[in-house]
Amino acid sequence: METIEDMRRIDAIASEVATANLGSQSIQSVQSSQTLDSRGRDALQIVITLTPGSSLNVTGKSASTTIFELNKKLQEAGEERFPIVRWVEWSTAHGKP
Repeated sequence: METIEDMRRIDAIASEVATANLGSQSIQSVQSSQTLDSRGRDALQIVITLTPGSSLNVTGKSASTTIFELNKKLQEAGEERFPIVRWVEWSTAHGKP
C-alpha cells in the first residue's frame, strides 16, 4: 500500500480542498493523523476545524464534494489510505460556548 509519510503534505492537500469548497473564511485549521478504519485497515483521520459559525456552511453537498475531492487528490498524490473526515467548529474544539 502506498502512503504519504509526511502528514504535513496530507494537511496541505486537505486544507487546499476544504478551502476551495468552503472558502478560506470557513477554515481554521486542518490536522491529519494515522488511524484504522472499521475493518482494522490503515486509514487517515482528517480533522477540519471550522471558524466559529461556519458549520452552517457545511451542507450535505459541500461536505460530500469536499470528501470526494479530498479522496481524489490524495489518490493522485499516491495516498491509498481512506480519509475519515471529521468536522469540528473552533469554539467547540476549544471548549468555548
